[in-house]
Amino acid sequence: FGVPLGGWAATNALGFPIYWFWVIPLPNLLPRNPDLGFQLLEMHQWAAWGLFALFAAHIGAALMHYVVKKDSVLGRMMPKLAARARQTRPAE
Repeated sequence: FGVPLGGWAATNALGFPIYWFWVIPLPNLLPRNPDLGFQLLEMHQWAAWGLFALFAAHIGAALMHYVVKKDSVLGRMMPKLAARARQTRPAE
């Protein structure tokens, strides 16, 4: 919840209103303070990049298990994929 709340706080501190789905106005979390707003915006951007890096690392680890180690980790995360692979595998 930190990234969206940080963006909300930064936007409010910069003096801009926030609307939920462009219809319902949300309350201001902070009064207008541009210096604080830019600091919060920078923290929001770093948190977003960190979340993206975590997401990419998880995808990379899942692909490593599937391609390099060839174990069943990805099949346990995606049971439909594992069931499809068992159906298309030739009988041994």
